[in-house]
Amino acid sequence: GPAAARGTRRRCGGTGRRHLRLPRAPDRVHAVRGARGSGGRPVRALPAAQRLTLLPSFQRVVESTNRRRKILQLVQEALGQLRLDMKYLVFDLEATRRERDTYQQQIREWTGESEGTDSQDDQPSE
Repeated sequence: GPAAARGTRRRCGGTGRRHLRLPRAPDRVHAVRGARGSGGRPVRALPAAQRLTLLPSFQRVVESTNRRRKILQLVQEALGQLRLDMKYLVFDLEATRRERDTYQQQIREWTGESEGTDSQDDQPSE
């Protein structure tokens, strides 16, 4: 449909950001997969002269496609791990800020300061 032609958007995790999911090219993907799955049968069905000309190129295309697919899979896995690591880092940062606020409150209580007297210069900007 029209959405497949222009890509679809999906929400990523709880971040509220959207990531573009590119549409698949079914005609080309299935043609390569079908040719690979059949072991180059369409190329092998050609007359010998044409087959000898096309088979090396066909094999290079198949190998290149497989390499690119593996690279894409590795990149996707790395991005997934990066997103997970970022979620852990944000969680740790929020916990550290809560601990800092708790300790600052305890210090104010021990020194007898009220909450309204703390200086903005003492706290780093967020």
